[in-house]
Amino acid sequence: MDILNSYNKDQIDVINIIKDLCKSCNIKAYIVGGAVRDSILGKSTKDIDICINKDPKIVIDNLSFVKKYEYHSQFQTSTIEFNNGIVIDLIRCRKETYEKNGSLPIVEPSCIEDDLFRRDFTINSLAYDIINNEIIDLFNGLLDLRNRKLKKIHSNSYAEDPTRIFRAIKYSVRYGLELQDKNEIIRSINKGDINTISSDRIIKELFLMCGEDNWIENLALCNELGVLKLETHFLGIENCLGSYEDINLRTLNIFYSLRDEKYIDIFINNSFLDKDLKKSIKYYYYNKDKIVDLLMKAMDNYEICSVLKNIDLYALMILCWNTELKYKIINYVYKLKEVKLHINGEHLSKLGINEGKNIGRILKFIMKLKLNTGIKDDKKYLVDNLGEIIKCL
Repeated sequence: MDILNSYNKDQIDVINIIKDLCKSCNIKAYIVGGAVRDSILGKSTKDIDICINKDPKIVIDNLSFVKKYEYHSQFQTSTIEFNNGIVIDLIRCRKETYEKNGSLPIVEPSCIEDDLFRRDFTINSLAYDIINNEIIDLFNGLLDLRNRKLKKIHSNSYAEDPTRIFRAIKYSVRYGLELQDKNEIIRSINKGDINTISSDRIIKELFLMCGEDNWIENLALCNELGVLKLETHFLGIENCLGSYEDINLRTLNIFYSLRDEKYIDIFINNSFLDKDLKKSIKYYYYNKDKIVDLLMKAMDNYEICSVLKNIDLYALMILCWNTELKYKIINYVYKLKEVKLHINGEHLSKLGINEGKNIGRILKFIMKLKLNTGIKDDKKYLVDNLGEIIKCL
């Protein structure tokens, strides 16, 4: 089987450059993982990983046609961008061992057999030998692809690395595969295996799920298996302040749908999410009861603005899913937020109002009137009605 048929000319040109160089240096080279899987499924791929049985620096130092590259000596991995725009990850075949469940693996150079064994699922453990033009399938990944099944490779897989639970859900939904390990995943979750990995790793996997076309189905399956406790009817509901093309909005939607204090804490306390997103989540969580109460009591536009004026867009997006508050928030964002006074203390001083307290009270009165009645020219209104305003105040 020649998987290269599904690659474009630029990709094949780059693979051939690496192939020729490896062949001349007696280095074994393999396309591995998702690039092989997707090719067999007839899908195009941008992410091509090539494993070799030597230090990639040997190849990089002799490559031509390279625009730039990054090399990490600790793990002997590299990312190479070629002059035609193609990016390849060139990495050394490696073996991984875990000191304890949930820990990051200890990595050491090894052979292709060990490299394929360390992978998560049989369909991802396929390799294509670019020197000999043949598929390497040690764990029946081709058969599982044909039978539309997703299964782990080794017995302790989900306890050893619980992030594989998230990836199992993601791949089964993405490719329409039957999740063979469903009962084992449920047992792993019930045992608390996910608690052995950091908040950052959990949030990263959920964020990657949000990047999938079928992100809602991913989250619904997370709920079904007990990974998350979600109010699934909130998933994907309309938000008039943003589009679900934005992965951050999808992430906020998970947070809003959560009914699990442990995961709420994970969303608040991690270093993976964008800092503004995390700040908004934290602000909303600790202030939502107060904000909701004040908004429910707000009887006019001025009061709405007083409650919402210091709240950022992400937090407003979360609040917008509350159907009782939705129209007040939309009114604020698309109309009231832009309302500004065209007068200031200097205008009032010129009209003979010099005491700071009175200046503040008058400006507040005009702003309230402008928001609630829609007066257009606040300068003219002030001049025409100054005496009456002072009398009222």
